[in-house]
Amino acid sequence: MSFNQENAYWTYEDEYIEREWQLLKRADESGILTEGFRVVAYCPSCQTSLSHSEVNQGYEMVQDPSLYYKVKLQDEDVYLIVWTTMPFTLVTDAMVGFNPDEEYVHVSVGNETWVVGKIRLEEFMKEVKVEDYKILKTVNGSEFEGKNTHIRY
Repeated sequence: MSFNQENAYWTYEDEYIEREWQLLKRADESGILTEGFRVVAYCPSCQTSLSHSEVNQGYEMVQDPSLYYKVKLQDEDVYLIVWTTMPFTLVTDAMVGFNPDEEYVHVSVGNETWVVGKIRLEEFMKEVKVEDYKILKTVNGSEFEGKNTHIRY
């Protein structure tokens, strides 16, 4: 699976912004948009208002949970290495995303073949403490379009 960036919506694009203005206009015309004065916390460096949770939590360096896991490609003896910052969603994950324009490498590790993003390969192997590996081939992310995986937990 890869992301279809042609049909994606980007919040900075004019079409998206125009649609938001149209929705605000409809909300105003229907009377559900009101005007008033409120004290709002503001970040001078970002030049944006702060959410209620940002104000309540304050600034604190936190370490978010993340993990790598393997997903086997269906009908191939190849494992995709996936990284997530939301391990609690693993039981409902149904897809793996690839950037169609990025390069990925098939890497021999022990008796397995892993697929890893090329630009992250060295850092990833250090992180998972794998020293003995061999790059078998390099492919574009678009080559994974339509491939199926065996995601089982």
